[in-house]
Amino acid sequence: GYVAACHDVSEGGIGVALAEMALSSDFGLEIWLDKVAREGVDRNDYLLFSESNGRFIIEIRREYEEDFLELAQKEGCIISKVGVVTNTRRFQVHDMHNPDNVIIDVHVERLRKMWREGLKL
Repeated sequence: GYVAACHDVSEGGIGVALAEMALSSDFGLEIWLDKVAREGVDRNDYLLFSESNGRFIIEIRREYEEDFLELAQKEGCIISKVGVVTNTRRFQVHDMHNPDNVIIDVHVERLRKMWREGLKL
């Protein structure tokens, strides 16, 4: 099939959904926030953590990417490619206003530790 993985965007927004996908796969992700469909959202934190039950993060197998995008658009879905899976085991997010600027860069193991132990202030 086309889909390698799929996660709903709900509690914690796309930031949490993407982090959970990285944790469950043990692969890295590189995400460009300027590619995320957003209407009236002008802040990285809002885009990453706003919760909406009508969105999904879908990992498509590379060989099916074009076919899947074409099919989704034909069906009237709002869809965009926002990132790639990497072998680096790093979770990286690029700024929506300056895509050359990486605003989050954390190794998946450190992300896992934060997930288990929580953030220490």
